[in-house]
Amino acid sequence: LDPKAWDLSRVNALLDGAGMCRTERIQYSKLIEWLAQPIPAKQRPEAERRRFLEEEWAPFETELRQELDAVRSRHASCFSPHEVMPSHVVLAGLVSRCLSLTQRWHGRGNVSAVYEAVMEARRRL
Repeated sequence: LDPKAWDLSRVNALLDGAGMCRTERIQYSKLIEWLAQPIPAKQRPEAERRRFLEEEWAPFETELRQELDAVRSRHASCFSPHEVMPSHVVLAGLVSRCLSLTQRWHGRGNVSAVYEAVMEARRRL
């Protein structure tokens, strides 16, 4: 690192990015933890983004669609209402996988894809 390149505005931008207040003492462990975080996949080169989407996200989306199809099938087969939707174990697995994938893609996890799939499944009943 070139010390001459690190003026106060760049240091403040770094601290802001790490979620650290400039008026408080620097918590170096928090700063180092933030610096060590991997770069989100969406900010990586095109080939890496495409590989992530094809090899990891697309299979996950396929699994979500299969669960939607299974819900429709169980509903059409007159399963009892509590048996139509995916089990808690299945949903927990999907949520865990979604959190992991979105953490790697965005740099923070979310479960919106699973939420949308569950809402879509319920809407189609």
